[in-house]
Amino acid sequence: VLAAPADGPAARPLLEGFVRECFPEDEDPVGKVDERLETFIHEDRLFLWEDAERRVVAAAANNRETRNTACLSWVYTPPEHRGRGHASRVVAGASQVLLARGATACNLFTDLANATSNALYPRLGYQKIGEALNIAFMPGAAIRTANRRPP
Repeated sequence: VLAAPADGPAARPLLEGFVRECFPEDEDPVGKVDERLETFIHEDRLFLWEDAERRVVAAAANNRETRNTACLSWVYTPPEHRGRGHASRVVAGASQVLLARGATACNLFTDLANATSNALYPRLGYQKIGEALNIAFMPGAAIRTANRRPP
């Protein structure tokens, strides 16, 4: 289902779980969720999967878009609901909605250390196109290159 404002309380624990598991060094996971939850819902970017008892058991968000593509992120299933295909369903459903809205492609990022998601996404039609590297620039740090000596 596409999340509506009334779904916020059910979605919040999933988004908090995502931040806590994926970014354990984050000092304010609740603040990060507060920044995103309302925007995701207001902009029709949050997708939820409900089980037979209508409990929200998985989530995925369209984190960003370009003119032609959408990027899924925040894919999360709480530990007690894992292993039942909920993440597969929410990613597949969200991808179909985004393509129907006009995206010519959907992409997502995955943790290379997560064997479950790395096996799941190709079964849904996703293909590996590259690897990303995060680089943090620290204030006051010197930049050195292999061919030049620092001043």
